[in-house]
Amino acid sequence: TQQCGGQCRDGACQGEVVCVEGEVRCNGQDREACGPGGAAWLVRESCMEQCQDGACNGAACLPIELAATPAQLPADSISSSLISSGLILSNDGTPVPDGSLFTLSTDGGVLLAQDGDPNTPGVQVRSLNGRIDFAVRAPSLENGEIPDPITVRAEHPVAERCAGTVRITFTGPGNTFHTAIDFTATEGNDPEVTNALWDTALGRVDPFPSDFGAGEDGDITVDGSYNINSDAQPGRLFPDAVNFIVEGLGEASATVRGGVGGVEIGDEVLLINLQGNANHFDNVGKHEIKEIARINYGQNTIFFTTSLSKIYGATDSNEDLTGQKIMLQRVPRYRSLRVNGTMTADAWDGEKGGVYFVKVLQDSDIRGAIHVNHLGYRPQNEASGEGISGGLGQLRNPAGGGGGSFHDWPGQCGGWHQDWYSYCGMAGAYGSAGTPYCYGGRSCGEADASIPYGSPNLSHWFFGAAGGNGTANQGYCCGWRTRYQRHVSGGRGAGMLVLWSSGISVRGNIEAQGQGQNAGGAGGSLFLRARSMNVGNNRVNARGGSGGGEGRIRLDFFGLSGTTDPEYYPGFAGDTVMQTDDLSGVGNPIQSVTLSRVLADLRGGNINYQVTNGATDNEQNLIWNDIAAGETFTFPENQPGTALRVRATFRNNNLQPLALIGFALEWTRGE
Repeated sequence: TQQCGGQCRDGACQGEVVCVEGEVRCNGQDREACGPGGAAWLVRESCMEQCQDGACNGAACLPIELAATPAQLPADSISSSLISSGLILSNDGTPVPDGSLFTLSTDGGVLLAQDGDPNTPGVQVRSLNGRIDFAVRAPSLENGEIPDPITVRAEHPVAERCAGTVRITFTGPGNTFHTAIDFTATEGNDPEVTNALWDTALGRVDPFPSDFGAGEDGDITVDGSYNINSDAQPGRLFPDAVNFIVEGLGEASATVRGGVGGVEIGDEVLLINLQGNANHFDNVGKHEIKEIARINYGQNTIFFTTSLSKIYGATDSNEDLTGQKIMLQRVPRYRSLRVNGTMTADAWDGEKGGVYFVKVLQDSDIRGAIHVNHLGYRPQNEASGEGISGGLGQLRNPAGGGGGSFHDWPGQCGGWHQDWYSYCGMAGAYGSAGTPYCYGGRSCGEADASIPYGSPNLSHWFFGAAGGNGTANQGYCCGWRTRYQRHVSGGRGAGMLVLWSSGISVRGNIEAQGQGQNAGGAGGSLFLRARSMNVGNNRVNARGGSGGGEGRIRLDFFGLSGTTDPEYYPGFAGDTVMQTDDLSGVGNPIQSVTLSRVLADLRGGNINYQVTNGATDNEQNLIWNDIAAGETFTFPENQPGTALRVRATFRNNNLQPLALIGFALEWTRGE
């Protein structure tokens, strides 16, 4: 782009010199350079953050090239097109960073992309591998007439020259349809089958969630004792994992108690419901990781880049948080981690705490210990143990996993001996039930068995429950006196420990153990994620204490050596699958399907694709048919079906990224 200071003749500027050749300047968000002969300023690139002294502070970009697959749709209000960009580059050829926002618009049809940032006007998508993609659905006929072509636009919200358009035309409806999936929304996913990560934030399906941060908090070596909730890396004024009590939730925000110091824009935070009450505890354990978009310090409100995807309130909305203990905690993102000493977190105090969650960009070398032992739900004075439904007082059969309490002085239980006689408290539960503890060994009765909760895949994150209180006395002579009486308190449950790192080596211990005191507390939640990990032999454990229930362990990995106690649940391990729900809706049998376009990152392996029209075999299993990008599959006439589904199987053969980013189908129905 060149603007002449004088006249323009035969494609060249004629006339006055307006600048010194080679000089650079900022013109709004644009970085400009003086052209040959000083005749005009030329735009070199647009700055995505700020232009200062002729240079971009942060990333920059050039105009965007967009393409539509297909570029022509039937005007049936069903078909959709996959819009994709070429590489979005700066002037020196650097791709825009992953997660960069671009604003979408169209003068017709419907944008199907889910808004990637509710705090920015319009519909946003985020870049991945230097590109963007999104889907647009066709309009219907207008009074029987074919609609005019539409123009779809994508532009950076700040760097306005970083923009591009594509044109889509229309034909009349028929028996041929088009479907585009951009993975920015969960619509189309079959969650009962899909075990890969359907990542709506970046619009991809990832067989292994590989977000370990970018090392924002630097390298850390722990030689003594380090508590992420009270200690800080050099240069930080607040603890690495500063946390807050949540008092209100919005569509994409959280209002906290007592100030918002210690977090800043771009930080990641964990939002989690830690405990409910006796009447409302169905939403306990729900959690999500959010990125901070902006902060209102006056109102103690933190705004996120994406809307909340889960319900944390007392019932079926986030408007009423009565009785819910919800915490927001910053997630430290270290570059590397070495633990020679002990690393831990604060204990649960009834409102927050008990959670160790850290991401590490490179490797984690654990030679000492990381633990959340005894940091979970608490025993209650002369009462049943605390669990997901809170402290319920003196109950033999409390809901929510806490150990039951038998709070009454037992008699002699049929003997006139100088001996202890006990009403036995029950140990806390989590992954398994607790067992009773009888002081002195002689039982006059016991509380009911504590109730396990949660699921092996750690879809919800929980503390281990505490053990219940028991009572005992010692007879004195002849059954008619009591020499001693005592309350026998329960043990504390374990907290939650989550460590996501590129690699994990455990030569020390990683533990989430319940307290071994009388009726013990249950083990907690322990979630490790790494592309390669060596966990040793039972060096990773979530055992209960003194009869307390086992905790739960999940490991996500490509390569693993070692064992855990209890045995781990394999999350993302080996081949993973993405499967869609029915993409076609009600209609005549589907005759054929073409996989018109696939957007994928295949650096880490390969992806195999299959399609079905819903036909089943003699055992009522769906019949799947192999297909590749650009191929057409015609369904046999003796296998009629009306429900189009797609399945992708991911096979990693190295530790590089592997992701399905978008696809487009063309399919036909019979007459």
